[in-house]
Amino acid sequence: NGNTQGVAALVKGLIYEYTATYAHLIGCTDSAKQKKSIHIPAKICVQDIYYDVTMIDYEAFKGCKKLKNVTVGRYVKQIRYGAFMGDSKLKRVTFKGKKLKNVGDDAFYRTSSGIRFIRQR
Repeated sequence: NGNTQGVAALVKGLIYEYTATYAHLIGCTDSAKQKKSIHIPAKICVQDIYYDVTMIDYEAFKGCKKLKNVTVGRYVKQIRYGAFMGDSKLKRVTFKGKKLKNVGDDAFYRTSSGIRFIRQR
């Protein structure tokens, strides 16, 4: 996943890879795939150290068939290829911050035709 050589951490069903300065969300557990709503935090805490979540990686939530709502933390700068691909019930994505610079191809391919993207102020 990506070109980082981080360490993996599991926080509330979401799998992250982290380095000294940041964390990337790289996937989710089977139980998290059953959720209707997922909140991607601005930061995660691992062994009393906080890491900014800056990326949602390649196919991280691919095939989460029940997922309807996603909240993206304020430090996410990049959503990679196919991150939410095939999440056919995904109707609403709320962005908490203004740092998002890049959304990969097919990141939201085969999601709900009426999907709404909202930027909170």
